[in-house]
Amino acid sequence: MNNDYSSTGFKFSLAGITRTTNSAWFNDNDAGGMRAALHRGDYKTLNIYYLNLAGDVLGACELPTKPTASVIQNDGCVIYYGSTPGGSAKNYNLGHTTTHEAGHWLGMIGNEYIIVLLNLDANSLTLDRSLPHFPGRLHWR
Repeated sequence: MNNDYSSTGFKFSLAGITRTTNSAWFNDNDAGGMRAALHRGDYKTLNIYYLNLAGDVLGACELPTKPTASVIQNDGCVIYYGSTPGGSAKNYNLGHTTTHEAGHWLGMIGNEYIIVLLNLDANSLTLDRSLPHFPGRLHWR
């Protein structure tokens, strides 16, 4: 993912991996319970859950908002496990779904469009998840 974000100034560091066997969580039948049990870190910590999402959904991510305790617990991204490199989602199994959804988590409505739409210089963007107001993750220096 850092390769995909290399021109933006955003960097991610792997803080840990948790592997859990729970068919209800894997089949996206108890998202609240899953996140309550598995979420790690604070509002600056991106939690990614790889699941068997229904339909044609490849992923979903929480957009930035005021970081209350409930918001932080439910924060993060769910990604269809078949979209990981070599996965079963033909033409979508290169790992870029995670990159795309992480952009939403950062506050980008459409990763590939926001810099063009707002005529921004990608090098002037900075990540700050400590601010208590929207967007809370994406700010300009």
